[in-house]
Amino acid sequence: MFSIEEASYYFTFKTLWRSFFCALVAGLSVRAFNPFGNTLPSLYHVEHTKRWMVPELIPFALIGVVCGLLGSAFIRLNVRLNQYRKTSILSSYPITEVVSVTFITSLLAYGNPFTKISSAALIRQMFNDCDKDNHPEYCYNYPVEDTSIFVQLCFALFMKFCLAIITAGLKVPAGLFVPNIAAGALTGRIIGLITQSVANKFMIYEGSQPFCKVGEDCVMPGLYAIVGAAALLSGIMRMTVTLVIVMFELTGSIDFVVPTMTAIMIAKWVGDATYPMGIYDAQIELNNFPFLDNKENKEDGDSEIQDLLVRQRKTDQLIVIRQNGMTIHELEQILNETSYCGFPLLESLESKLLIGFCDRRNLELNLAEAVGIDFTTPIAFSSEVSSGRELRWLNAVDVAPICVSPLAKIEIVAEMFAKLGLRQVLVTERGQLVGIVTKKDLLTYLREI
Repeated sequence: MFSIEEASYYFTFKTLWRSFFCALVAGLSVRAFNPFGNTLPSLYHVEHTKRWMVPELIPFALIGVVCGLLGSAFIRLNVRLNQYRKTSILSSYPITEVVSVTFITSLLAYGNPFTKISSAALIRQMFNDCDKDNHPEYCYNYPVEDTSIFVQLCFALFMKFCLAIITAGLKVPAGLFVPNIAAGALTGRIIGLITQSVANKFMIYEGSQPFCKVGEDCVMPGLYAIVGAAALLSGIMRMTVTLVIVMFELTGSIDFVVPTMTAIMIAKWVGDATYPMGIYDAQIELNNFPFLDNKENKEDGDSEIQDLLVRQRKTDQLIVIRQNGMTIHELEQILNETSYCGFPLLESLESKLLIGFCDRRNLELNLAEAVGIDFTTPIAFSSEVSSGRELRWLNAVDVAPICVSPLAKIEIVAEMFAKLGLRQVLVTERGQLVGIVTKKDLLTYLREI
């Protein structure tokens, strides 16, 4: 589901089934090896004895607003930092940068009890509710009585958030999920503690049977931490459905579906209003990866494919294969000098009449089977029998490739790429090859205009 919602624009049922099977095997493997050293059904399993109350949707919505703003700030700052990395001296010394960040992290984290422990331990402590006799240094629930703990929580949030911005882009797999779950859990815990203090001071929920009895703490800061973790991930990644399921799988707290969904939706709305894309989309655009986002509108006025061909000058760079007359040596030379995934097959260079499209992999397989044959042996991609000895490779030809007219609209071709999962389309006019448009060519053109 994560792949479908966030990282794909073309997802077939066959791929969905394979993904499901791989996820099943991965889940069984984790359960068999038990790397977390416990028998719990989830990584951060929590057990809350109380239930949330409807008026608490107000602080839950506040968590969504705060995490949406934090998510947009995270993406904006991370993109600017990675742009600076690519153009500055940092790109020449990646190991020095990693060592420096590691040293600074260790130096700053050592003095704070919330950053001194591992991220997994911090997340587990933030998600759970506990009393003052159970690890008060980690599970403190009363910021009014001791503001130093509250200040340490705020400093831990600031440090986790800033370090996540810096490490997302280092030459080490620092990840996005766990650091931002920790930052979101701290955000939710802080807002939960504030809400708990206000509720205890003014006795807002006290005596609200059966949810809160007299003399009890009615607000669960651990629940607020779970909601905050989900909301910050939504603000950064702009996902909704998948995040709800991921949080339930991590915590096992399906009873809190409404607060989690509320915060996630508000975080996404606030994030979309303050920054137009999520962190993955921003990284794709920053690195110029050929990814067609099916959530974007590809309308660009009256632009046609011929405008793209003129700008990209593809007509002067076409590398094609002739239907008859090519030798094994010529074909090997084309494959060695290029990295294209396929080549148009023409009747002749003079007529430019398109016959089909030859896939690179099929050509390489046929060349592997032709080991020991003279390099000057001609190759034919037609069924016509001619005099002389020649190899016939009809199996390497797609005789019905996807073709468009030079007058086709850009937005229609973009829809074809997204809905059909194409790598390239051939541009023909009256049967003659005019050019080739690849997915990267299309994206480059859309970004330029």
